[in-house]
Amino acid sequence: MKAQIPDDKIDRVKLAANRERYMIFGMVELTNGLENKMGIKMPEDFLFEIGRSRMEPNEILAIIDAFKFLGSDTVYVSDYFKGKLSRDENIKIEDALLVALRKYYPQKADDYFYERLGVMRKASRDDLKLADVYADKLTEENFKRIEREGKIPDDL
Repeated sequence: MKAQIPDDKIDRVKLAANRERYMIFGMVELTNGLENKMGIKMPEDFLFEIGRSRMEPNEILAIIDAFKFLGSDTVYVSDYFKGKLSRDENIKIEDALLVALRKYYPQKADDYFYERLGVMRKASRDDLKLADVYADKLTEENFKRIEREGKIPDDL
Protein backbone atom coordinates (compact mmCIF):
# COMPACT_ATOMS: atom_id res chain seq x y z
CA MET A 1 0.00 0.00 0.00
CA LYS A 2 2.80 2.42 0.91
CA ALA A 3 4.40 2.03 -2.51
CA GLN A 4 1.08 2.72 -4.23
CA ILE A 5 -0.27 5.63 -2.16
CA PRO A 6 1.91 8.60 -1.18
CA ASP A 7 2.01 9.31 2.58
CA ASP A 8 0.36 12.71 2.21
CA LYS A 9 -2.66 11.11 0.48
CA ILE A 10 -3.39 8.57 3.25
CA ASP A 11 -6.38 9.56 5.38
CA ARG A 12 -5.01 8.64 8.82
CA VAL A 13 -8.28 9.42 10.61
CA LYS A 14 -10.23 7.09 8.33
CA LEU A 15 -7.50 4.47 8.62
CA ALA A 16 -7.68 4.59 12.43
CA ALA A 17 -11.49 4.56 12.44
CA ASN A 18 -11.60 1.45 10.23
CA ARG A 19 -8.68 -0.38 11.83
CA GLU A 20 -10.79 -3.27 13.16
CA ARG A 21 -12.51 -3.72 9.82
CA TYR A 22 -9.16 -3.92 8.03
CA MET A 23 -7.90 -6.41 10.61
CA ILE A 24 -10.97 -8.61 10.07
CA PHE A 25 -10.49 -8.52 6.29
CA GLY A 26 -6.85 -9.44 6.80
CA MET A 27 -7.77 -12.37 9.08
CA VAL A 28 -10.34 -13.64 6.59
CA GLU A 29 -7.79 -13.54 3.77
CA LEU A 30 -5.11 -15.15 5.93
CA THR A 31 -7.51 -17.93 6.93
CA ASN A 32 -8.58 -18.48 3.30
CA GLY A 33 -4.94 -18.66 2.25
CA LEU A 34 -4.13 -21.18 5.00
CA GLU A 35 -7.17 -23.26 4.13
CA ASN A 36 -6.12 -23.36 0.47
CA LYS A 37 -2.53 -24.23 1.35
CA MET A 38 -3.46 -26.89 3.93
CA GLY A 39 -6.39 -28.32 1.95
CA ILE A 40 -8.86 -28.23 4.86
CA LYS A 41 -11.37 -25.74 6.26
CA MET A 42 -10.41 -24.01 9.51
CA PRO A 43 -13.56 -22.67 11.15
CA GLU A 44 -13.51 -19.65 13.41
CA ASP A 45 -13.84 -21.79 16.54
CA PHE A 46 -10.61 -23.63 15.63
CA LEU A 47 -8.81 -20.31 15.39
CA PHE A 48 -10.17 -19.39 18.83
CA GLU A 49 -8.95 -22.72 20.23
CA ILE A 50 -5.45 -21.94 18.98
CA GLY A 51 -5.42 -18.81 21.10
CA ARG A 52 -7.24 -20.25 24.10
CA SER A 53 -4.78 -23.13 24.39
CA ARG A 54 -1.65 -21.23 23.33
CA MET A 55 -1.00 -23.88 20.72
CA GLU A 56 2.47 -24.15 19.31
CA PRO A 57 2.85 -24.17 15.51
CA ASN A 58 3.57 -27.92 15.46
CA GLU A 59 0.51 -28.61 17.60
CA ILE A 60 -1.62 -26.74 15.06
CA LEU A 61 -0.08 -28.73 12.22
CA ALA A 62 -0.63 -31.99 14.11
CA ILE A 63 -4.31 -31.18 14.64
CA ILE A 64 -4.75 -30.31 10.96
CA ASP A 65 -2.94 -33.53 9.94
CA ALA A 66 -5.14 -35.59 12.26
CA PHE A 67 -8.37 -34.30 10.77
CA LYS A 68 -7.07 -34.70 7.23
CA PHE A 69 -6.05 -38.28 8.07
CA LEU A 70 -9.60 -38.91 9.28
CA GLY A 71 -10.89 -37.74 5.90
CA SER A 72 -12.53 -34.62 7.26
CA ASP A 73 -12.80 -31.49 5.15
CA THR A 74 -12.98 -29.34 8.32
CA VAL A 75 -10.94 -29.09 11.53
CA TYR A 76 -13.76 -29.53 14.06
CA VAL A 77 -11.45 -29.90 17.05
CA SER A 78 -13.56 -27.53 19.15
CA ASP A 79 -16.36 -30.12 19.24
CA TYR A 80 -13.80 -32.69 20.43
CA PHE A 81 -12.44 -30.37 23.12
CA LYS A 82 -15.92 -29.46 24.35
CA GLY A 83 -17.08 -33.10 24.52
CA LYS A 84 -19.85 -32.68 21.94
CA LEU A 85 -19.02 -35.84 19.98
CA SER A 86 -19.87 -39.49 20.52
CA ARG A 87 -17.46 -41.66 22.48
CA ASP A 88 -16.43 -43.52 19.30
CA GLU A 89 -15.76 -40.26 17.46
CA ASN A 90 -13.74 -38.92 20.41
CA ILE A 91 -11.60 -42.06 20.46
CA LYS A 92 -10.96 -41.86 16.70
CA ILE A 93 -9.95 -38.21 16.95
CA GLU A 94 -7.76 -38.75 19.99
CA ASP A 95 -5.96 -41.65 18.32
CA ALA A 96 -5.36 -39.56 15.19
CA LEU A 97 -4.16 -36.63 17.30
CA LEU A 98 -1.70 -38.86 19.17
CA VAL A 99 -0.27 -40.24 15.92
CA ALA A 100 0.11 -36.73 14.50
CA LEU A 101 1.62 -35.29 17.70
CA ARG A 102 4.18 -38.14 17.81
CA LYS A 103 5.21 -37.19 14.26
CA TYR A 104 5.93 -33.59 15.25
CA TYR A 105 7.29 -34.33 18.72
CA PRO A 106 9.08 -37.70 18.52
CA GLN A 107 11.07 -36.95 21.68
CA LYS A 108 7.93 -36.56 23.83
CA ALA A 109 6.16 -39.37 25.69
CA ASP A 110 2.45 -40.13 25.33
CA ASP A 111 1.86 -38.88 28.88
CA TYR A 112 2.89 -35.41 27.70
CA PHE A 113 0.39 -35.56 24.82
CA TYR A 114 -2.46 -36.72 27.07
CA GLU A 115 -1.67 -33.93 29.51
CA ARG A 116 -1.46 -31.32 26.74
CA LEU A 117 -4.75 -32.47 25.18
CA GLY A 118 -6.31 -32.30 28.65
CA VAL A 119 -5.13 -28.72 29.07
CA MET A 120 -6.56 -27.85 25.65
CA ARG A 121 -9.91 -29.43 26.61
CA LYS A 122 -10.05 -27.56 29.90
CA ALA A 123 -9.06 -24.24 28.30
CA SER A 124 -11.81 -24.75 25.73
CA ARG A 125 -14.47 -25.44 28.36
CA ASP A 126 -13.43 -23.32 31.33
CA ASP A 127 -12.35 -19.69 31.47
CA LEU A 128 -10.62 -20.28 34.82
CA LYS A 129 -8.37 -22.86 33.17
CA LEU A 130 -7.79 -20.35 30.40
CA ALA A 131 -6.37 -18.01 33.05
CA ASP A 132 -3.98 -20.82 34.10
CA VAL A 133 -2.83 -21.24 30.49
CA TYR A 134 -1.89 -17.55 30.38
CA ALA A 135 -0.72 -17.25 34.01
CA ASP A 136 2.80 -16.28 32.96
CA LYS A 137 1.37 -13.32 31.02
CA LEU A 138 -1.22 -12.24 33.62
CA THR A 139 1.30 -10.76 36.03
CA GLU A 140 1.09 -7.56 38.04
CA GLU A 141 4.13 -6.28 36.15
CA ASN A 142 2.45 -6.86 32.79
CA PHE A 143 -0.79 -5.18 33.93
CA LYS A 144 1.22 -2.13 35.03
CA ARG A 145 3.04 -2.15 31.70
CA ILE A 146 -0.27 -2.20 29.81
CA GLU A 147 -1.54 0.66 31.95
CA ARG A 148 1.65 2.69 31.32
CA GLU A 149 1.66 2.08 27.57
CA GLY A 150 -2.10 2.42 27.14
CA LYS A 151 -2.25 -0.76 25.04
CA ILE A 152 -1.21 -4.38 25.08
CA PRO A 153 2.43 -4.59 23.95
CA ASP A 154 3.15 -6.77 20.94
CA ASP A 155 5.45 -9.07 22.94
CA LEU A 156 2.69 -10.13 25.32
